[in-house]
Amino acid sequence: FKNATGFFGDVYYPLLEGVVNLFFSALLAFYIGLPGIIIGTIISNVLITLIAKPLYLYGKMFGRFNALKKYLSFVLKPLIFSFVIFAVFYFTREQIIFFKVSNWFDFISKLTIVSLVSMIIVFAVFYADANFRSFVKRILRVVF
Repeated sequence: FKNATGFFGDVYYPLLEGVVNLFFSALLAFYIGLPGIIIGTIISNVLITLIAKPLYLYGKMFGRFNALKKYLSFVLKPLIFSFVIFAVFYFTREQIIFFKVSNWFDFISKLTIVSLVSMIIVFAVFYADANFRSFVKRILRVVF
């Protein structure tokens, strides 16, 4: 989007991301050690790359009032779907984990069941989206 719109005013965001990263990494490293550095890096990436930069770009493209609405509609729907898919996958894995894996056939059977359930859920959730349907049709045209 940035190249297409020509809005390159976010040149100070990498500097801000570095400052936020150093602050949170140092603070969390003091309290919880090495994992704190990783968490600090994740926090800075989420705050700047996932929130601040897109809001700046959407604000320039759609105006201040529509920016948050457009961005949230773009990000929240896939995020919620991802959490639902992860929860179902985790539940499915917990149910299947009771089966003992004593050979390769059992392992492949278990892997196939978990993968099929996850794929069915992904298709069921995302097939309502016109872009996803178009993507599936293109893949089917190439394969068949």
